[in-house]
Amino acid sequence: MVAFVKSCRITFGEDSETDAPPSKIGIIPTSTTCDKAHLMHELSVALSLVQLAADAARQAGAAQVLALHVRIGALAGVVPDALRFSFDIAAEGTLVTGARLEIEEVPVRIFCDLCNAEADLPNPQSFVCPICQQPAMRMVQGRELQLISLEVP
Repeated sequence: MVAFVKSCRITFGEDSETDAPPSKIGIIPTSTTCDKAHLMHELSVALSLVQLAADAARQAGAAQVLALHVRIGALAGVVPDALRFSFDIAAEGTLVTGARLEIEEVPVRIFCDLCNAEADLPNPQSFVCPICQQPAMRMVQGRELQLISLEVP
């Protein structure tokens, strides 16, 4: 069974949708391929995803979550590998324990006013239209962090 959750955006910092601190503290291993700063950030994101998934599962009457489907934009500020690593720590002891984290990485897409067209940026650090080579100011996608759906038994 797939439970759909209302698409949600998780943000942190000045335009944060929630200032509530995480309700669970995880232990960060000292030997990893990711640096500690990324793990700390991704752990807080993982904790938020776990909380959202557990709440949605309870509302659907499920006792367990099998998988979370997440979309992460290239400019969301989240490192997918660090999030995967942090996810198991965040999920421990919850309805989400043992669930798969399925991540769809979303490229940066711009709308060029000169070309009147949308295009994916080959280099998300350079906001130049790949069609006309002019600066593009309007981003259509690439900053999202969305919990799209859950799989429950």
